Amino acid sequence: MKDLVLSYPSWYIAFCALLGIAISALLYYRSKVFQDKPSWLRWLMSILRALAAAAISFLLLQPLLRLIVTQQKAPKVLSFIDQSNSVQSQHDSLQLMALSEQLKAHFGESQGGKTAIDYKEFYFGDQVSGDAKESGQLTTDMSKIFELVYQEYANENIAGVVIASDGLYNIGANPLYLNHTAGIPVHTIGLGDTTIRRDLSVKNVLHNSIAYKGDKMSIEIDVAASNAMGLRSNLLVYKVVEGKSERIHSEPVVIDRKDYFNTYSVILDLDDAGVQQYRIALSAVDNEVTRSNNARDIFIRVIETRRRIALIARNPHPDLTALKQLLSANDNYELELHYAKDKIADLAKYDLAILHQLPSSGVDKTLVQRIKDQKIPMMIIVGKRSSTKDLNDLQNLVTIDGGNRRSNEVQGSFDGSFTLFEVEDEWKSLLAKYPPLLAPFGKSRVSGEARVMLKQQIGSVKTDYPLVVYGEESDIRMMIIQAEGLWRWKLFHYLDQENFEGLEIFMEKSIQYLSSKEDKRKFRATSPKYVFDENESITLGTELYNSSYDAVNDPEVQLQLRNSEGEIFDYVMDRTELAYRLDLSGLAPGNYRFSVSTRYEGEELRDAGRFVVKEVQLESVVSTADHNLLRELSAMTEGQFLAYEQLPDLGALIGLETMKPTMYQSSQTRSLMELRWLFFLLVIPLLLEWFLRRYHGSY
Repeated sequence: MKDLVLSYPSWYIAFCALLGIAISALLYYRSKVFQDKPSWLRWLMSILRALAAAAISFLLLQPLLRLIVTQQKAPKVLSFIDQSNSVQSQHDSLQLMALSEQLKAHFGESQGGKTAIDYKEFYFGDQVSGDAKESGQLTTDMSKIFELVYQEYANENIAGVVIASDGLYNIGANPLYLNHTAGIPVHTIGLGDTTIRRDLSVKNVLHNSIAYKGDKMSIEIDVAASNAMGLRSNLLVYKVVEGKSERIHSEPVVIDRKDYFNTYSVILDLDDAGVQQYRIALSAVDNEVTRSNNARDIFIRVIETRRRIALIARNPHPDLTALKQLLSANDNYELELHYAKDKIADLAKYDLAILHQLPSSGVDKTLVQRIKDQKIPMMIIVGKRSSTKDLNDLQNLVTIDGGNRRSNEVQGSFDGSFTLFEVEDEWKSLLAKYPPLLAPFGKSRVSGEARVMLKQQIGSVKTDYPLVVYGEESDIRMMIIQAEGLWRWKLFHYLDQENFEGLEIFMEKSIQYLSSKEDKRKFRATSPKYVFDENESITLGTELYNSSYDAVNDPEVQLQLRNSEGEIFDYVMDRTELAYRLDLSGLAPGNYRFSVSTRYEGEELRDAGRFVVKEVQLESVVSTADHNLLRELSAMTEGQFLAYEQLPDLGALIGLETMKPTMYQSSQTRSLMELRWLFFLLVIPLLLEWFLRRYHGSY
């Protein structure tokens, strides 16, 4: 359908017609040129002139042509079939294929013909995909279904969503608590077996992933049993080394109720460093429906030692309490507080020294010099009692010109060129809100080796004076905070965020930089983590440097992988821009060792590492389908729940005949002046008039 839209009131059209008549009348009404010609000729030419003039003036009103397009869109039905291991343990591939065919038949897609319903089929587990997987997926995330529906089909005519599942999910959000779009019914088809059968399971094991050698760690083990009242089992804990299991704990489990659940605490002695594997198992009882959930493996990374930090201050100060509280939140740190007057005999045992208002006049300078001589990394906090002269003599990263007893109130302004480590955007935004610190009055500057993270902002003026600086001098890593008053930041951060997380991360990354020893090896293997789940990506890397420590990747790098059974696999690593990488995703669960080797500049170079692939056991923890969740999901979205046996009645139960197409209207507008044929329509009367006047002797 087409409409004509004007930019001015419609009565302007009458004005255009009068204008055309007036122009024609001025030209022909009292003209004596054609008085000897027939009257019909004069009338014809005057009408042609009036039409042309009126049409041209009408186009000056900027008329628009609006085209209204009506489209009909068929209702869309989206189906999602659960392909997790828990479903495939109850339904074989033929049954799931038959389910897919029945859904297609109900929604009219047999033989691929077009029908009144637009049907799309998906499969889900840990992800949602349009393609069926050959093997079962190791986890189930039902929230991914609704993410896809609401992100990709939010403006579509969705008549319904069909989910065929056993109702068990083990990652992602609870589908009942998601924000469901109103008006889209969710129909569910119950798969699996809801019969409560005899089953024992290790439901969960709570433990720290990192600990220290020599610690005793408490782990909490959740044990569940169904339909096994009156039976006895044993809770067993094994330490697994190179595939061999050694039992380290055993205690009886007496199942005294039909629906049994209890939490057991076990203390582990962490005597060995490295990634340690432990297996928690329940001895089987007769007639269990499955024994795959009777055991669970955990992995704990045992670190050799904690980082020992010496906090050395000139005198008591509120900053000291703030630093102690921020650092004590991290179990990796062992903090000891000393004052400059104390005699610290064994400095070598410390991995880091935090110097508060040191060096300082009136304090023995040998303490700071001993720290430097033993190449202990330093975090230096400058305050009113600091000696800027001694500080300048101690290091060359920052030079401060000014008096010791005067100070400026300064805030921190982040330097965008800082790249030593990643700084969270949230913490950057909080810097402008933090109360000011007290920095020494005067000018300060940095050397070329210094890396400035924060610059001083005095009031609203951003300066180039450094506030927080990192660098390395004589193989000693240093951090200089050129102000005191960190306790103010700590108090404000808690008032604003109700936690200390941002400051804790800032201190953690700073200490990690300071206490990390630079790796000078020319050839090194890298792994992003020590423990991988069997369904996640496993990527190993290798870096190679020339004599100038520039990254290169000219020679070929071989990688040899050995699994826990002693099998060896050889690979050639792929080159990236300036390094090497190899994707090993899909490895079976187990312990792996790898070695990399290459020949460069006439030298054989080697490195090695190890990692663990952990079995994902989430799908075996629960053996009974949860159709109640499916019923609730359908009820809250005004959908229908169907048992697997009700599939033949699917169309009637979900109201297939009520699904109607939706009509969409869209409008398109364009100016009449864009129509080329209109030009010729205007030119024809003008040319005809001109021809008649010329022919009859006017021109």
